[in-house]
Amino acid sequence: MRAPPLDLRLLEAFEAIYVEKSLTNAALKLSMTQPAVSQALTKMRAHFGDPLFVRTAAGMEPTPRAKELFVSVGVILREARVALVARPVFDPVNSGREFVIATTDLGAAALLPPLIEAVRQRAPQTRILSVNADAHDLNEELGAGDIALAIGNFPNLQSGIYCQGLYQETYVLLAHRERVAKSGGISLEQFCQARHVLVTAGNSGHFHGEVEKHLRALIRPELIVATVSSFLVAPLVARDNDLLVIVPQRVASIFAAMMSLEELPLPIELPAYPITQYWHARYHNDPGTVWMRRLVHELYSQSGPGGADSAVTLLAPDPAASVAE
Repeated sequence: MRAPPLDLRLLEAFEAIYVEKSLTNAALKLSMTQPAVSQALTKMRAHFGDPLFVRTAAGMEPTPRAKELFVSVGVILREARVALVARPVFDPVNSGREFVIATTDLGAAALLPPLIEAVRQRAPQTRILSVNADAHDLNEELGAGDIALAIGNFPNLQSGIYCQGLYQETYVLLAHRERVAKSGGISLEQFCQARHVLVTAGNSGHFHGEVEKHLRALIRPELIVATVSSFLVAPLVARDNDLLVIVPQRVASIFAAMMSLEELPLPIELPAYPITQYWHARYHNDPGTVWMRRLVHELYSQSGPGGADSAVTLLAPDPAASVAE
């Protein structure tokens, strides 16, 4: 005959009877009735096939089997109480956790170096794994925990995802340094008559797709001599072929410092776009994810930690679903 299953409440009754040597006192300790404690003891006796406790003049004395069980029961209850009551913590100094960050090639170039340096200083055993957001299903992999954070501009993300704005990215113009030296700058007329390399958003759904449409309407087709899908490749093409290229300011700063390119203000107006970090609602209270996203916000937020753009919004049908972090 199969023994009845044990639950934590029965083990708590066992521990209380063992310590108190009294069903009455055990009941008081557990805020139970004495009949309930007696019933728990009956179930444990059936399970272990042993009386466990025998009534004597000194109280309920444990049998040898109960003495054997007492240490193991204590270990089980302590572990259960820690797991169920204690809030998990993330210790950055000692953690060896790996965080998968999804972003674009531009995001990886502009954002990851300072993030990796900050993590190295604060959490030396923690690892950052960067993956290309365009090659992954962000909705699915954020939900599965395969990706901890996505950083960039991903308007196609769906409900169940939290987002937090970091900064507004603006566009600038890159031109060969010798061209700029000869002309003293790039006027609107020069811009419209020059040859260009254009970055295309393709089917990514990125905000840049709208900017691309605007540029194609402004620049004559014969002057767009090349199109590329990467903001990191476009400056190389522009440098080697004396072309103009429009790129986000953060990538422009990288290439202007490395190559014979000059960063210039645009002679036309283009809208800025928000750079945002995203995570799934399942991991909103995960201590490690909380630590990482707060570090990202500290590093990249235009207003700094706790600033005006610290609002965290849940992408959900309920427009009122937002919190402050």
